Amino acid sequence: MLINCGWTGNMTILCASTSLMLRTIALWERQRIIIASLGALCLAHWALLYRTMFIVKAAWDSEQGTCVVTATNPALLNVTFFFTMGFDLVILIFSAVALLKKHSARTDLWKLLFQDGLVYFFISFSMNCIPAVLNVLNLNKWLRLVQPLSDLHGR
Repeated sequence: MLINCGWTGNMTILCASTSLMLRTIALWERQRIIIASLGALCLAHWALLYRTMFIVKAAWDSEQGTCVVTATNPALLNVTFFFTMGFDLVILIFSAVALLKKHSARTDLWKLLFQDGLVYFFISFSMNCIPAVLNVLNLNKWLRLVQPLSDLHGR
């Protein structure tokens, strides 16, 4: 099976972030300053993830049934993870401000937050933290130390 793992993974991130950005622009009723700010961040995000499509090498592993990274640039991955988290955080803040501005006494705020996806923004931001932190910690050297011990235990 031929699957371009780098392209599919990055396109998933790009489409999700761009969709959230467009929703935020709609919440702000297409104000030019919001479109310009988020548009500039979005273009930078697209450029960065486009670049990582060719630096991170991944291949489909039919035994595991998933894409496996075969070669990468950890520094660029850190930049990518943290830029994605920052972009999602900016979208989260812009959305929260827009929603709070529209809140009135007759509107249930929490229902409004859930309906307009603020919780989704928070979950997306939180889930990006996991690979970012693991990449910064660089646990590979510790895992290499644990592997021989598990081999001895298995014998």
